[in-house]
Amino acid sequence: MNRIASANEVNQQVYGKNYGISGSDKLQKQLKTDDSRKYLGRIFLLTLIADLYATPEVIWHLTIWTWILHTVAFNIPVSSYPNLARLTHGSSFNGAFSLAATYCLTLYANPTMEFDLAPKGRPDWMIYLRAFWLHYFPVIAVMLDMKINKMAFQTLYKYFENWSAGGLDYKYPLGILTCFGSIAMSLIWEMVNGDPSGTYNITSMPPSFPLLGTTSATEQFVLYSKIIGTFGAVMSYFFILRPAVYN
Repeated sequence: MNRIASANEVNQQVYGKNYGISGSDKLQKQLKTDDSRKYLGRIFLLTLIADLYATPEVIWHLTIWTWILHTVAFNIPVSSYPNLARLTHGSSFNGAFSLAATYCLTLYANPTMEFDLAPKGRPDWMIYLRAFWLHYFPVIAVMLDMKINKMAFQTLYKYFENWSAGGLDYKYPLGILTCFGSIAMSLIWEMVNGDPSGTYNITSMPPSFPLLGTTSATEQFVLYSKIIGTFGAVMSYFFILRPAVYN
């Protein structure tokens, strides 16, 4: 049952039961990340600004929504804002794998998608580079970030089991949020967008895909995107993120 927590209780939750006031410096040191994370955050931010400046209409693409998630996650100082870092890190980490997997399906359904959506006159090499950068660089970035800052994330996930905000104390299943944060964002995007298959010019699905009770290309694409995206997020959590932060 929720209850109002005293300042000391909130402080104890934020810094862990084994760290009183005297242990906060030790915890802050363990939560400190390498400067490389800051530079990765700047790369995400500059890429976002440049891409939206060149083609503002891409704001309606799931790729850019996920990129915004990465931008936010990488620009939150873990040691200064551990609760926010905890909420965004897992979603960003698993979202990178989820989007990469879904993008492969999208290209399979429409191999010319990138050229269909690119502005007139954009060179082919830039189209290929942008496609790789936006969909596969995040996977490289989150893996590099985990490798360099593994101790900080292990500390973050180990000692922050409760969420404390506004004086209210309550628990939530961190693992589920970590898995499905990016999936929840994708579902919101689908509702806002209204036509996911139309956005990426998907007019048909390859005949090798069974119908699974759907009749139109739109229904097939959306359904398979959800399946593959969820699979990518869950697998990356159980086989990459969870072993890294809880071992």
